[in-house]
Amino acid sequence: MAGAALDIRYDLDHTKASTLIAGILARGKDPRRVFKVIVVDLERSAADTFRAEGRPTPWKRLSPVTIARRRKGKRGQGAVGGSVKILQDTGRLRMSVSGRARGSVRRFGRVDLTFGTNLAYAADQQYGRARKPGQKETVKAHRRKAHSRGSIKVKAHRVTSFIRTVTWPKVPARPYLLWQHQDVDGAIKHLLHYMVWGRAY
Repeated sequence: MAGAALDIRYDLDHTKASTLIAGILARGKDPRRVFKVIVVDLERSAADTFRAEGRPTPWKRLSPVTIARRRKGKRGQGAVGGSVKILQDTGRLRMSVSGRARGSVRRFGRVDLTFGTNLAYAADQQYGRARKPGQKETVKAHRRKAHSRGSIKVKAHRVTSFIRTVTWPKVPARPYLLWQHQDVDGAIKHLLHYMVWGRAY
């Protein structure tokens, strides 16, 4: 009977295979070392998203009212004295996710990685916020009175509180924490290199 055959043999070195598997299992119990590398990539990705003002979909542009309320001069990036950048009036939100500034959240567990920010307004910007009419809030007012006592002018300082009703405007969602395709590919690459070879880079 005529025919052809391809005979493939693989001589498995059981010692090397056992060592490799043992290493993978050991590193799999505590991947925090590689998580710290992945966080650096996520910070870089967040910085790119802020620089592009939204990726892969551009963020909704700022309203004229928002631009008018921006800080002016060197301390802010308002309509006067600076460029108008979305979500970057003070830069606090951007720095909290693209660096290690106030509000940064970086937690490394044995089975999970938490990356984000705990700034009070962060969720509204990430997910958006519906219009909230008729909410009451307590406001502290500082009142100063100046009067004279002979030739000396005296300033009295008093703090009072009152309640006012405010309407919070609708905030469009502008996601700044997103898994981009390259982020997923990079994380998988880091995990594979670490799990198999023990190198985190």
